[in-house]
Amino acid sequence: MNNRALRTSSHRGMIKTIHEYLLNGHRLSAIDAYEMWKEMNLRNKVSALRAEGWPIHSEEADSTRGGKYKIYFLDMDEKFWPKNEETAS
Repeated sequence: MNNRALRTSSHRGMIKTIHEYLLNGHRLSAIDAYEMWKEMNLRNKVSALRAEGWPIHSEEADSTRGGKYKIYFLDMDEKFWPKNEETAS
């Protein structure tokens, strides 16, 4: 298997992991994603899920160092979910 195929598989696997985490009602920041899965590009994975139609929202939180960061969460009202609820297949 070439490197591109490995990256694609790994990328989709992480999207599925994040999707399942959000489906369980959890909220997720980039720091959380790194600490749990060593994922360094949460924003990219959230964008992919949004492109599939998932209603992922974000809110800003203040960091302890004076900056801001985003916390992502899924709108749990299923009427806003895509008709085909599967992702990262």
